[in-house]
Amino acid sequence: MLAFQILSDTSLWFLLLAIPIAIALTWYLYKNDSSLSEMPSKIKRIAKILRFFSLLILFILLLSPVFKWYKTLIKKPIIVIAIDQSQSVSFNPFFLNQKKKILEFLKQIKSYPEYNVKVIGFGNDVRTIDSLNFNDKITNISYLFQYIQQQYEYENLGAIVLLSDGIYTHGQNPLYLPSVGLTPIYSVCLGDTSIQKDIWIDKLNYNSKVFTGNNIRIQVAVKANKLMGEKTQIHLLKDQQILQSQPIYISKNQYYQTFNFVLSNEKEGIHKYTFKIDELQKESSTRNNLSFAVIQVSSDKHNIIITAQAPHPDIGAIKSALETNPSFKVSLISPEQASDSINNAHAVILYQLPAKQNNASLLLKNLIAKKIPSLFIIGAQSQLQAFNAYFPKPILIPKSTQTDDAYPSLNKTENLFNLSDETIETIENYPPLLVNYGEYKLNENADVVMYQKIKQLVTSKPLLAFD
Repeated sequence: MLAFQILSDTSLWFLLLAIPIAIALTWYLYKNDSSLSEMPSKIKRIAKILRFFSLLILFILLLSPVFKWYKTLIKKPIIVIAIDQSQSVSFNPFFLNQKKKILEFLKQIKSYPEYNVKVIGFGNDVRTIDSLNFNDKITNISYLFQYIQQQYEYENLGAIVLLSDGIYTHGQNPLYLPSVGLTPIYSVCLGDTSIQKDIWIDKLNYNSKVFTGNNIRIQVAVKANKLMGEKTQIHLLKDQQILQSQPIYISKNQYYQTFNFVLSNEKEGIHKYTFKIDELQKESSTRNNLSFAVIQVSSDKHNIIITAQAPHPDIGAIKSALETNPSFKVSLISPEQASDSINNAHAVILYQLPAKQNNASLLLKNLIAKKIPSLFIIGAQSQLQAFNAYFPKPILIPKSTQTDDAYPSLNKTENLFNLSDETIETIENYPPLLVNYGEYKLNENADVVMYQKIKQLVTSKPLLAFD
């Protein structure tokens, strides 16, 4: 629909006076002009008409009118159907029936002309889908909502229908995700929603490479359902020999506990460790009672390079912290020296590089070519355009020159560094960091260690992440 409007700082009622004033002025100008007496009457009439319209237009322009045209475009509400494509959805006796009902639901909702239906699948990544496969090996629900927020931020998003078994293996806990505006979310449960009696090893946290002289630390996360009051044991084995054992007392129906194992004086080489939970007669499956860890023990030191455009107290603090580990050899050099010295580097820390005064292009080129692990510390002097060029797609898209004070909020669902509750509490009481205000787009497999907490709100923006 097209609409028209005239606006003016002066009352438009003066337009009613424009016509008689223009007529009067035209009559006055041609009344006593003797030079027009010999002009043919037809031409004189045309001249009077042109003079009238020129005076009328001039009078209208004196009112400083503003002409506005409005075009109203009605967009259909977008309905996003997000379907969990992970393998866990298919591991239930009702899978075929549920898949049939999903297909019927999609066919029905697409038949409504008043909706713009978008069907997307999520698991290893987020993408539009034409068929249901359920082959993905990971589930990242937090990335799904990040994708929807970025993709449909300025669209007429009417609703989100989430079909999932609720099991996530990567990303933030969906319960703590920020809302997608005012868009309603409708959840549909897939999989076998009944809770089975079971105990299993949920996750192993450990460093895959350890240096001689250091202890090997392995954290084992154990979960159990509906087995309250049962007792069993978890064993650490190597070469089929039990090295350590710890008792498990299941104190509640939804049980979760971490067990820490420490090994010392291991020889140089590759070591395979097996973790096994003794079977319980009541549990539904014993296949998940077993898990493995492969760790390399090496005598070589890791060479770590720290480079920056200019000195800063933060750099000295980072260097001092790293040097407390006898397995690290830390060097602090300029970007130009670093580009020539990275052949023997195991990792490079770039403090506010690329910078506005030094884009460190040669260093970045060598890091890409040699695939050396790099830690970028972003700050006020960082050149974000050059930083984004380092990755296949932009990581941080600045919205303005504005900055935020961001407090650290640990991603407790990951806890990659096996931090104790006391350490987590200490970190979350640290003073805020100055961060760039913008849009963050991490790889779907990225591990977020800390999120940005702005004032009292924990956002989905990363403060520390491994991509």
